[in-house]
Amino acid sequence: MKKTFIFAAVITALSASLFAATLNVKDFGAKGDGKTDDTAAFNTALEAANKAGGGIVNVPAARYCIKGNITVPMSVTLQGEWTTAPLVLANEGDPAGTLLLAYAGKGDPKAKPFITLQGHLSSVRGLSIYYPEIDQKLTPPTPYPPTIYGSHSDNNCVENVTFHNAYFGLRFERVGRFYINNLQGYPSYKGISIDECYDVGRVENCHFWPFGIHSPEQGEYTLWINLHGTAFEFERTDWQYVTNCFCFGYGIGYHLSGSEAGASNGSMLCVGADCCNRSVVFDNMQYMGWAITNGEFVGRWNSTDSVGVEIRGDKATGKIDIVNSAFWGPLVNCVKCDCAGASLALSGDTFCDWDSNHDGSPALNLIKGRAIVNACTFNESMSDIVVGKDMGPTIITSNLSRGGLKVTNLSKGFVRLNDNEPLSAEMTAKDKEHYIVKIGSPGDCRYISPMHYSEDGNNPDGTEDPSLKGTRQRWTKGDSCLKLPTIPGRKYHVTVKVFAPKEALHEKCGLYFGGKRIMPIDNAGPQTLEADITATGDVSKIFINAKRWVPGGGDLRELGILVRSVEMKAEGAKQPAADANKF
Repeated sequence: MKKTFIFAAVITALSASLFAATLNVKDFGAKGDGKTDDTAAFNTALEAANKAGGGIVNVPAARYCIKGNITVPMSVTLQGEWTTAPLVLANEGDPAGTLLLAYAGKGDPKAKPFITLQGHLSSVRGLSIYYPEIDQKLTPPTPYPPTIYGSHSDNNCVENVTFHNAYFGLRFERVGRFYINNLQGYPSYKGISIDECYDVGRVENCHFWPFGIHSPEQGEYTLWINLHGTAFEFERTDWQYVTNCFCFGYGIGYHLSGSEAGASNGSMLCVGADCCNRSVVFDNMQYMGWAITNGEFVGRWNSTDSVGVEIRGDKATGKIDIVNSAFWGPLVNCVKCDCAGASLALSGDTFCDWDSNHDGSPALNLIKGRAIVNACTFNESMSDIVVGKDMGPTIITSNLSRGGLKVTNLSKGFVRLNDNEPLSAEMTAKDKEHYIVKIGSPGDCRYISPMHYSEDGNNPDGTEDPSLKGTRQRWTKGDSCLKLPTIPGRKYHVTVKVFAPKEALHEKCGLYFGGKRIMPIDNAGPQTLEADITATGDVSKIFINAKRWVPGGGDLRELGILVRSVEMKAEGAKQPAADANKF
């Protein structure tokens, strides 16, 4: 009975402290008209809650002009009315929830943060924050200090917050057991940055995507973010949990960077990074490492230098588990491991759309470290895995790949290949003299990069063609490439069947070999293109140049032209054409 009484007394005391006051910023003079500086009213209300022993300061739905900085004391919550992130910010009419207009710190990233969480249990909930003086036509973006900042405290919470066009979203230093939930927006420099947090912090349901951004996809502002911005950064943090998070259009999606205080370890579950130059980068980590489960990682659109997960340098000396995750392009490599102290385990992952440079780059580029690759699926038919000469012990077992798993082993160390899908028959020199590739049919992947998924043969303009019944085809995207096996020095007659919509035509439209346009496409409709080339290597690359266009009507793909088949016939070849799709 005595223990029960003491416990109840403690809970009662905590409750009295945490919820001693429920205040309203408008009772302290806040106007919420978007013009009058409400900084003093906010800070006065927050300090009043602090003197009462803690509590909640409510901020009713309105637009609040904040020319200075806000400090949230210990055991106090700044609570607004929040619904969800808008597609674009409405500058007129009634505000959708509580909107703070932030002005302080322009041009000085080391200035005082816009909102500081000062002390244990201080929190921010239900706010949208907008920077009126950030011009999305300027690059690099105008620097500002973090929008929300916390340090040297425990149990801080930031929940249901939108950063409309912030430069730096949130920074926590030495905050134990923090909780970050449902942050949205598109901070240009960094979304969330964590350092020296030693006790199980949680980041959940955060979505950094071009909310409220007026710059076009390839505009200078968004392109800067797509090359230089970081969505999530973890420096020194112990047992970091990251769940249900997503980012789009960043230079780095998730950066495990480390700091002078050390490195990180933790777990990511159900995370994604789309249109990123690097989805995940490991520059530093603790020996316990990181586990990534149910991830999806996509290269930066129209790029030729994106990598899904990159492990680099000499400090990423720990264990990295990537389980049941998917990679697609355009990517140079899906995973690149170049750290001697790293131990990489890939299990149940799916890889597709790599080799964006069309130079034979593998899905898995294992340069240094140790690795286990098990039960993965490779959805292309090209170079799947390269084990470099400096790679440590490597085990590759029970993997599937169309046409058989292709592994190039340059290592003199311990490498084991067991129970992988066997390679299909290789093309003989005779086969290379005369063959046909049916684009869109199974087995075509080794000859193309990149193209959209296969679809039924038809003329998109609605014209009937009985010969297309039962056939397949693919749309090109970006600078697509035909990678055709050849005998060096032999002359070939090349025949390519395509359909060119009028939307794809431009003055340089056509097929190119050796930098020269060998097959012009000047007219719309189905057509057979022919040209003669002299092979310069074992593989001759023919590039397809067409204007990108979007069909609309819910179809957001960027298309070029349709490709149906390619026939390669060497000079003097007399045998029937081989079926290249079976190799």
